[in-house]
Amino acid sequence: MIYIGSTFNSIVRINQHLVLNSFSNASLQSDITKYGLEYFNLYVFEEVDVPAHLPYNKKADHLHKVEQTYINKFSKTNLYNVINSSKS
Repeated sequence: MIYIGSTFNSIVRINQHLVLNSFSNASLQSDITKYGLEYFNLYVFEEVDVPAHLPYNKKADHLHKVEQTYINKFSKTNLYNVINSSKS
C-alpha cells in the first residue's frame, strides 16, 4: 500500500503521521500500529519549487496538483489515500 501526500514542511508532516497521530490517515496509522514502523518506507517522489511570490493558498494548490499526478498513477486499491484526491 502507498500513501501519497504533499507538504511544505516534511519534518512536521512526518511527525504528525508518526508521532502525534494527528492529521493522519486512520488506515495508515492502523497498519503502522499493527505491523510496526520498521515495515514502512518513506520516499520523496519529487521536490517541488513553488513560486515564493504566490499567496499560501495558491502555493497549496500548486502542491496539490503535483500530488494529484502521483495519486493518478496508482490504482486506488493500492493507496492509503481514502479519497482518490489530493484535497483529502
